[in-house]
Parts: sequence; C-alpha cells; structure tokens
Amino acid sequence: MSLSTLPYAPESGHQTETDARLAARGVRLRALYQRPVLGLDAPSLGGGEIRTADLVPMDMLVVDDELALLPVDPDRPGLALIVVTDPAWVRLASVVAESCWARAEGADGGR
Repeated sequence: MSLSTLPYAPESGHQTETDARLAARGVRLRALYQRPVLGLDAPSLGGGEIRTADLVPMDMLVVDDELALLPVDPDRPGLALIVVTDPAWVRLASVVAESCWARAEGADGGR
C-alpha cells in the first residue's frame, strides 16, 4: 500500500499499464492520496483501489510484511528513501498505513 501526501492527479498511461500488469499477476495494489483528487471523477489504479483522506501523515510504501520504504525527511519526501526491513518498524508502518486506509474514503465517496 502506498500513502501520498500529494493529491491524486492523472499521470501518463505508463503507470496505469504497469499497475494493471502487476494486478494481473496477483499483486494487491492500494493507494491512499491526500485530498483533493485532481482532474478525475473516479480515479483507478489499473486494477487496484484508491482512497482519499483529508490528512495523510507522510509518504510511505508498505510493500509486504518484510519491506517498507519511508522518506528520510517527511517534509521533503522526494529527497531520499529509507528501505526498512526490521520487522518491528515494518509492522509499525503497516499499522499506520492500515489505520489511515480504514478511515479513508473510496473513489466513489464511500469506505
């Protein structure tokens, strides 16, 4: 699951195609974006699910139960990433992401 402090905006079709290929291979894709959603009525993630929230605490990517990517500086997320593999820290990132996901709204305005 990915969390983004930036609003969702349509990107090039390349990422959607990549997401669709991953979903076809059984990868579960979920993305949480901070509101507002820009330029779309109902965003899609190439077979995955998108939700939006008024507040996303920081950018992060929880890959699985063994790996998470976090920004070195949450105020400048594009600067550099930390690859987290310590089970306790990956679990913490996962709990934060799941908690944000549970409180977010789906693309259709529901949960």
